[in-house]
Amino acid sequence: MKYLSLLWICFIGLNLSAQTDNENLNTQLENMRSAFMEKDFAIVADYTYPKVLEMMGGKENMIEVSAASIAKMESQNFIVKSISYEKPSEFLKHNGDLQCAITQIMVMSTPNGNVQNKTVLIAISKDEGENWVFLDTSGMPRASVEDFYENLHPELNLDRGGKKMLD
Repeated sequence: MKYLSLLWICFIGLNLSAQTDNENLNTQLENMRSAFMEKDFAIVADYTYPKVLEMMGGKENMIEVSAASIAKMESQNFIVKSISYEKPSEFLKHNGDLQCAITQIMVMSTPNGNVQNKTVLIAISKDEGENWVFLDTSGMPRASVEDFYENLHPELNLDRGGKKMLD
């Protein structure tokens, strides 16, 4: 169960509907989206915030757990149908990190109908926007997010989540 919770923090397959002004971010979001949809969890892990990888027991363990968890979910008829994003927040700089918040909208079919879940994804760059890693806050309280990412900008808005049944 611990790994399944961490998986939601890691999984950020993207269907880029909200373009940003940073072309590197757009390209890397699309690369990660493609990797997620093709179940190439090695590439997804490359875009995952390092502390999450550490908590998952390393990159190889994250890949194995991700593949097994998705297979189990699908065998129980929990299928990710789509993932999209709303327009990101403004880019903020804090202690050398460039960051923004992106609302992730995941639609999943379940045995009880379709569910839409909104979470906030934090995009983080330590090199002025050249390379990005991502942290899915999965509705965690701000204090818990700060446990994962100590350099969180105090003005970054993480309050855009929620879950609802679609049918």
